[in-house]
Amino acid sequence: MTRRARPLAGLLGVLALLLAARAEGVVTASPIAAGCYALPRGCRVHVDPFTLQPASGWHLRSFQVVLGRAQVYDLHTDQDNPPSAAYTPTMPKLGFAARCETSYSAKVVAMDSGDLIPATVGQTEPFTCPTAVPESDAAPLGAIAALALLARGARANRGFASACTRLHRRWLSGRGHVKRMGGSGSLVSAGPR
Repeated sequence: MTRRARPLAGLLGVLALLLAARAEGVVTASPIAAGCYALPRGCRVHVDPFTLQPASGWHLRSFQVVLGRAQVYDLHTDQDNPPSAAYTPTMPKLGFAARCETSYSAKVVAMDSGDLIPATVGQTEPFTCPTAVPESDAAPLGAIAALALLARGARANRGFASACTRLHRRWLSGRGHVKRMGGSGSLVSAGPR
């Protein structure tokens, strides 16, 4: 080996050791928990709140939430002021769209300023979404009936209560549908479909 090659080989050796030490990722996460629930028009996966902690002296750069093979959430932190302490992201309240009767595994992939590639920091066991809830006419009817009951006691809203009752009967008979409220605040029926 020539004199010029020795320092270069030493530098490459140190770089290889550093890369090998960083290959596992240094971001840690609190336990990751997720589950699936059914709605009338499909299923949703909810991920419970979790906390990401970059290693001492490093800053969190990004993280992703992956369901199965699909990346459903991707967050990149502020370039000028990234978090260097524990960070708890705000996840969507409604969860992520999912197919009913399908199995998923949720995982969180994160990267801090010391990582060259993102690393998996937490993952759930596989879980299966339930069967979709059949869409029912019961929910709109229940809401209309509740409004009618609340409004019946007040004199000023007697017209509103009777309008709710008429709409309820029309909904049951399947002859019409409901339009937006009119200017006076009363409900307006749109008539036959």
